[in-house]
Amino acid sequence: MLVQRFVSGLLAAIAAGVFVWLGGLPFLALIVFAAAIGAGEYDRMFVHKGHQPVSGLLYVGTVAVPLLVYWFGTEHLGVIATAVVIVPMLYPLFRYGEYSVIDAMITAYGILYVGLLFSFLLLLRNLPGGIWCVALALVITWACDITAYFIGINFGKRKLCPQISPNKTVAGAWGGLAGSIAGLAAVSLVSPLPVPHLLALGSLGALAAEVGDLVESAIKRYTGVKDSGRLLPGHGGVLDRCDSLLFVAPAVYYYLLAFIIN
Repeated sequence: MLVQRFVSGLLAAIAAGVFVWLGGLPFLALIVFAAAIGAGEYDRMFVHKGHQPVSGLLYVGTVAVPLLVYWFGTEHLGVIATAVVIVPMLYPLFRYGEYSVIDAMITAYGILYVGLLFSFLLLLRNLPGGIWCVALALVITWACDITAYFIGINFGKRKLCPQISPNKTVAGAWGGLAGSIAGLAAVSLVSPLPVPHLLALGSLGALAAEVGDLVESAIKRYTGVKDSGRLLPGHGGVLDRCDSLLFVAPAVYYYLLAFIIN
């Protein structure tokens, strides 16, 4: 299982690297594809629990958000988010009995959770030095996940959040923090990053990665599924593989805007 996990993860990382390097429409296509698969996984998890998300709207909205962000950037982000909140709530009004308010809320959250958060990878790629900006998010995520996994297995005793994710440990979380900072230190050998930013961004990214992982774990725990999907052997679905990245990407984006790029 570990070998299968490593091989599939390595191939996915290489493919992601190629699309990040290409940028533009190829990278947009990758993000839209990942968002569409993620929307399907999200929909199936809540259907498994007995809810009825507005599936068509969920798919369309999740794909539309990255497209709109690609074309308009952050200029109309508030309008997009407002529409995502309002439109699903029309369904329990005009199709009462078929969709509940809870179903509409699940739909709206799914579009924001999958579609909007994936879009931050596009925003990172469009920043000056976009390849390195995306690389920072990827390195933080992968370094945190890998070190948290191995430190947790070998040294973890005290549980981090047992009611949500019984396998996660406090030692693993600290290992993820150290791994994120070490990963950024390695990147800074190629693209220098001042030590204060290295420590701050590594810490913020590690926290975002842990929270993103726990959020998806909470969704899976609530809906009663083990994995969100089966796309990647040994890793599960798109949401299983990208749960941390979905939170790291906006954290890195806003940090870069606030403290480095501007």
